Amino acid sequence: IQNNSTMSPEESRDRANLFNKYFHSVFTTDNDIPPPLEIHGVNPIEPLRINEAGIFDLLLKTKIKKQPGPDNIPNEFLTRYTEWVTKYLFIIFNMSLTKSSLPNDWKIAQVIPILKSGSEADVANYRPISLTSTICKIFEHIILKHITTYLENENILTPSQHGFRKGLSTVTQLTELIHELSSAIDHQKQIDLISLDFSKAFDRVSHQKLMEKLQVTIGKGPITNWIRAYLTKRTQFVKIDQQTSELTEVTSGVPQGGVLAPILFLIFINDLPQSIGTNIKLFADDCIIYKEINSPSDHMVLSNALLSVSDWCTKWQMTIT
Repeated sequence: IQNNSTMSPEESRDRANLFNKYFHSVFTTDNDIPPPLEIHGVNPIEPLRINEAGIFDLLLKTKIKKQPGPDNIPNEFLTRYTEWVTKYLFIIFNMSLTKSSLPNDWKIAQVIPILKSGSEADVANYRPISLTSTICKIFEHIILKHITTYLENENILTPSQHGFRKGLSTVTQLTELIHELSSAIDHQKQIDLISLDFSKAFDRVSHQKLMEKLQVTIGKGPITNWIRAYLTKRTQFVKIDQQTSELTEVTSGVPQGGVLAPILFLIFINDLPQSIGTNIKLFADDCIIYKEINSPSDHMVLSNALLSVSDWCTKWQMTIT
């Protein structure tokens, strides 16, 4: 991969296709084996009521200078004509939710490769950052708030999860962990700890399996149907130096760059802690398993927990690095 300033348009286009091919290669194809799911007796989510005031507030918060998505609708237009735009988006959002239908432009992502670390010549060292429709993201914010409020009020999300939740962070995750470790050490106890990370976790989530979990979590209805449409037949392309790759279908994953991606992933991984039978701390897909060792059998508990994580990954088509 050469420096951008030295590349011809043809070379930039080839490079864009190379990146897109790699990013597409990490996607999974559902194996059509639905694992059994435990159905919890929770109250179903309330219907979503969209209001113009909420849309208006979100439009005011839109960053003017941020690059538009593939629909090429400038954020400046949305913020300059806020009152007029609000009335039309109110109609569009209600129609989209009622009919479980989205414009194709809302399901296209323009992907920009960002170097994480290592050699610039290796496409595997790049993270895909997606630009998507601002209008769709405004609607996603409305849906996100509704789902998040429901999940927190019903205490559905595992307390082990510290990622993408109000008042929680890597700091709270580590503070709780250090407190428990320090307490054990003060009492001269041994604690064994294993740190795990899921490979390309956000990209490899099976859409079919995610929808099964979502339906069990919030129930059937317009929101579930809309999210199914939101995930279906998504496409992406890579853009480098004004040259674009071919469009490719996004066959798995929660849409990176989308507002709903984090909460959808939390729903997907939410049942992991109850599967392993020992202490666990999560920050999104970063997983720490630990156990106070008081007898030889406690070593087996941690070993069995690893086997349980492996079984969970097999069922849900995830991979541990």
